[in-house]
Amino acid sequence: MKSKHLSLELNQQETLPTLPGFPISCLLTTFTEKGYQLVDWHWHEQIQICYTTEGSILWSTDHQQFEVEKGKAFFINSQVLHRSSSVTTEASYFCLAVPPSFLCPDSKSQFFKENVQTIIDEGNLQYKVLDSTDKLSLEIIQLLKEIVNLLNSQESIHSFEIISKVFTIWSKLFIMFKPLLTGTPVIQNDRAKQMILYIQKHFSEPMTLSDLASHLQLSRSETSREFKRHLNQTMSEYLLHYRLKTAQKLLVETKEPIVTICYQCGFNDQSYFTKKFREVVGLTPKQYRNKQSSNKKS
Repeated sequence: MKSKHLSLELNQQETLPTLPGFPISCLLTTFTEKGYQLVDWHWHEQIQICYTTEGSILWSTDHQQFEVEKGKAFFINSQVLHRSSSVTTEASYFCLAVPPSFLCPDSKSQFFKENVQTIIDEGNLQYKVLDSTDKLSLEIIQLLKEIVNLLNSQESIHSFEIISKVFTIWSKLFIMFKPLLTGTPVIQNDRAKQMILYIQKHFSEPMTLSDLASHLQLSRSETSREFKRHLNQTMSEYLLHYRLKTAQKLLVETKEPIVTICYQCGFNDQSYFTKKFREVVGLTPKQYRNKQSSNKKS
């Protein structure tokens, strides 16, 4: 399963492009059979609301998965570890990402604490499917559709209308969430993030489960269980996938020889690298590079 490459900060939070003039991100992610079908594990400061425009999207969070079909949306709170993948052959979703500081710049104010911080800090509201079962969800989904239409018009003046709709969406979310506030503290998934950070920092080096266990100060068996429990895959599966994803990026963005990229990505055997690359991507590294080069020219 091919993965979209993410732009990450040093702490592996995703960095998102913003609406000109505003710290709001509006992104359309499209999964295709010949393209990528996965946006791998990551997190970010922004609060996200993702509206499925085509097909069906599988959202994975710590311990849980949610299938969100066309016409439904998915709320993801700030700093929540998550990933998305396609359920159907063709699928896409529009994502609105808003930093909490945009909703209220004065983070020390009572207004911020009551109307923004309470939602961010609520352990019961780390994610939620928005569907047709209630009026507020339908209204939020309609506002997301309207934002998509405004973006398609490519008129910069519409940025003001988009910003207006962002505040309306948050107002409706707050009304929806207020009865669900329990004061339950957020349980930060630091261990899962530590595992991801370690692998992404050392993926180019020889790495075993014992290395990760030593870093986490856990036994090998406990590390294996924790990885599977949090990320629903084994460490070796995640490591292989991350190495191949990085190789794809280097094949497109650099002119390094394929054998060099093989070793840079932690593989010590080019035949094995080519075999695994073909299994996952459907092409050899050389075929993939040539195809991406042809697509750029056309």
